[in-house]
Amino acid sequence: MKRLLIFGSILLTLAAGSVQAQPLPVQVSIAPQKYFVEKIAGPLAVVGVLVPPGADAHVFEPKPSQMVQLAKARVFFSIGFPWETNWLPKITASNSGLQVVAMDRDVPRIPMPAHHHEDGDGDHEKISPDAEHKDGDKPGEDHEAESGLDPHVWLSPSRVRIMAGHVLTTLKNLDPAHALVYEENHRRFMDEIQALDQDLKTVLGPFKGQSFLVYHPAWGYLADDYGLKQVAVEVEGKEPKPAQLAEMIDHAKEAGIRMIFAQPQMSPKSAQVIAQAVGGRVVMGDPMAEDWAGNLRRMAQQISGKQP
Repeated sequence: MKRLLIFGSILLTLAAGSVQAQPLPVQVSIAPQKYFVEKIAGPLAVVGVLVPPGADAHVFEPKPSQMVQLAKARVFFSIGFPWETNWLPKITASNSGLQVVAMDRDVPRIPMPAHHHEDGDGDHEKISPDAEHKDGDKPGEDHEAESGLDPHVWLSPSRVRIMAGHVLTTLKNLDPAHALVYEENHRRFMDEIQALDQDLKTVLGPFKGQSFLVYHPAWGYLADDYGLKQVAVEVEGKEPKPAQLAEMIDHAKEAGIRMIFAQPQMSPKSAQVIAQAVGGRVVMGDPMAEDWAGNLRRMAQQISGKQP
């Protein structure tokens, strides 16, 4: 009987393989999404990333070669950038069979930070409902903060749990023959997220309630998950005015902040000015890094001062 069961299992595996001989062609917007999909799909999917390393994902536009790749894809996982909505009609027109899945659906959002100012009770507010604009952008262009909500949801382990559920459901619907494989991979990914969450709590727990200074406000969800306060140098996506820069320097001195986090997609000019004024340094942290779990661990270590 045992041999029969083993033989039957082999036949099912071979049959499943014959149903889908080629990996599912999947497209995502940014590299961290590739990490999530590959954790659940493994070799059963080949994942293409639209936004290349070093590019600004907030104002990205697909190239013709990428539109060709989208035309061949079975599913496109969006993440909530305004450009995705603007390009969806063109994307679906080139591939009527493409399934578009909002990976960020049902993910709790927080307000988009703007700049530091001190209110009456001494707390540091960083919330602005206004649209974020980058230097040189034209009025009326779409940007991440048009809704007043922070789009960087992938930098929160608790929210990635929700997104992973959408990936699992989508893959099972597209490829039901491998549903059990996807479910097992998803279970392992949930264990990985749990371990990551515990590591981040251990490293960041002693700093609960403290502030860390960033150039671009990309790390708000990490701060939200672990009780930290992100203070942004950018003012609605623009370089701060001299008075705002002076206020930021004063706050950094008062709080004893010596590290200012910048990212490779944007100029660290103002961050360097602040670092020089407070006798500190600029530390690079890439919110778009593909090694999602390793990247969050590195960021936590840097915030804690345990990693140079």
